[in-house]
Amino acid sequence: MKPLISVIIPNFNHAPYLKQRIDSVLSQTYDNLEVILLDDCSRDNSGEILSSYKNNPKVKKIIINENNSGSTFKQWEKGFELSCGEYIWIAESDDYCDAFFLERLVGQLSENGTVAIAYTSSHLVDAHNIFIKKVRGKGSFKYSGHEFIVQKMAYGNSIINASSAIFSRKALKQISQDYTAYKASGDYLFWIYLAEQGDVVYVRDAHNYFRQHNLKVSPGAVKSGLVFFETIKIFRYLKLHNYLKGLREHLAHGYYMWLITKVNFDNKVKKKEIIDMWKKECSCSYLNKYIFICMHSFEKLKEAIRFMF
Repeated sequence: MKPLISVIIPNFNHAPYLKQRIDSVLSQTYDNLEVILLDDCSRDNSGEILSSYKNNPKVKKIIINENNSGSTFKQWEKGFELSCGEYIWIAESDDYCDAFFLERLVGQLSENGTVAIAYTSSHLVDAHNIFIKKVRGKGSFKYSGHEFIVQKMAYGNSIINASSAIFSRKALKQISQDYTAYKASGDYLFWIYLAEQGDVVYVRDAHNYFRQHNLKVSPGAVKSGLVFFETIKIFRYLKLHNYLKGLREHLAHGYYMWLITKVNFDNKVKKKEIIDMWKKECSCSYLNKYIFICMHSFEKLKEAIRFMF
């Protein structure tokens, strides 16, 4: 029998996109799934939309909070507790996918018991489903968990959208829940923890549609500096566990120093505080930034050449 997939759809104020999200899940060619719909006290008509699915046989639970939990990641945990599937998919409420998303990824986990995470590339779309960036790619890559963290997570979170990934419950049971204490960057730590439990498969074909719109919370978390205050803890975790050593540590530090200069923070005092905090994390902080810029430009050139040929 095909493995059961638990699909958790956590929602907050995404009524304009909610029906497309849920319908894209229910239209999957892979049909052995249970759907858990969670609403974190939305102020729009999300509850009405969610309730319209109460008689769908694939919808296991609909829970609408009376009070806001204050954390996306606490909603994730609630979904995990309510779910029964061997594999789990957090299908964020403002995104959507094509009909083959699960069919493409489930095989990557079920055919190899060592895989903890399988994820796909994502097209970027706007509020009206118009492409912002259309991704080209074929095939897949398999990494050991250690390789994935070192190569793909050193310079920020490579799994940029939770909707693009499915993961094993077996791996989930082994990880700490302290990522739920984060407000903005908990997903980054979550994927690192999961990757420590097994292999990671990246499917380059894009089956996920990652929506960019003005209702998203993440831009505010960047401008307020929250992302950088949280990410520095993850940077320290990566150093402590020897994922960042030597040149890689300097490049990762340079990446964040470069990124800070690109952000239009809410106030200049906050920006200075963040720069000072990150400067203390590694020697030669400004040199690191320029080394990263040079290396990043070189990697982009290599990628462009690879696509040409």
